[in-house]
Amino acid sequence: MVVVRRTLVIGIALTLAACSGGTIERLDDRRQTWAERGPQSYRYQLTVDCYCPEEVRGPFRVTVHSGEVAGVVRTSSPADAVAIVDFLDPTIEGLYALIEANADADFIDVTYDGQLGYPVSIILDPSADNFDDELSVSIRNLKSTEG
Repeated sequence: MVVVRRTLVIGIALTLAACSGGTIERLDDRRQTWAERGPQSYRYQLTVDCYCPEEVRGPFRVTVHSGEVAGVVRTSSPADAVAIVDFLDPTIEGLYALIEANADADFIDVTYDGQLGYPVSIILDPSADNFDDELSVSIRNLKSTEG
């Protein structure tokens, strides 16, 4: 009886682990969904929260045309948005690259859009031992600008 219960508990634990999947496994699936369904030209609101210069934090209105950044406008004061492009690539593919580059972070939590697969929330803590290295990125109101 004890062996059966342990086997059942181990089986449930393995099943739950398989369902949740790792960050990279989900990333690959979501990236594929975006490649199949996502527009090449779009705009969205980007918010970055970090211990970094104010001009890097958002919100920003990002416009992407044919997969390339066409414009970034900070929607609050100060209006300087140049620094965000130096800080990260705000295309959806660039955000996938950010997730991939931080796959071995001490903490990473990514939420994806259920239909198009793009990340709607990225929370990173590269090293739990270091202060002020956390990063939070959120994407809202993504709209296709095609057609």
